[in-house]
Amino acid sequence: IVSAGEIVDVPVHIVDADHLIGLQYTMQVNGEYLNVLSIDPNDLLSVSADHFGLSRLKHGMYTTAYNTPEILTGVKTKFYTMQIEVLKSGKLSEMLSVNSRITIASAFLADGTRVPVALNFADTPGGSNMRLFQNEPNPAITDTRISFYLPGKTSAKLVFYTIDGKILREINGDYEPGLHTITMDAAALDETGVIYYELITDTDKIGRKMILH
Repeated sequence: IVSAGEIVDVPVHIVDADHLIGLQYTMQVNGEYLNVLSIDPNDLLSVSADHFGLSRLKHGMYTTAYNTPEILTGVKTKFYTMQIEVLKSGKLSEMLSVNSRITIASAFLADGTRVPVALNFADTPGGSNMRLFQNEPNPAITDTRISFYLPGKTSAKLVFYTIDGKILREINGDYEPGLHTITMDAAALDETGVIYYELITDTDKIGRKMILH
């Protein structure tokens, strides 16, 4: 389950590849529930922006067509990461689906066999129950409070950055399980308008927006 206001990285993997040489599909996106911010290909597989057709993203879909540089066989291989902004809370499995509306959903094997492509949700973002809450007050003028929940003992950091990726501040710490609240001087960030903040651990990353006045 993902929560409204969160900015979440969704890793997409190729699972149980057996002499795979290519795959293609149409990804259906429920625009009422989420907004796709970016797609980050896995360079190690020679995946690039050219393998994605994003022209219809505003209509709730994008296409993928990928030929592997060599025969791919493996249990689980990272394909790309999709960064989304959650507009309404719900299950990610009800917001994304694969179909053949534009590009036919198929995978191609080295022996010429053509097999179906399916989208399965094994470990969805937020499955660890790590949570990052909206800062209060928002918009922020001076002091603002940021709360987050960690399911286990871990090191974590809060990173604040502008829309164009400039890092404004990092707050690092070692935390016990449970709810934590950090109060910070928003004016010290020396920015106005919309910025992003992310909670990052070794295994998870969740982000949100805040407004600075």
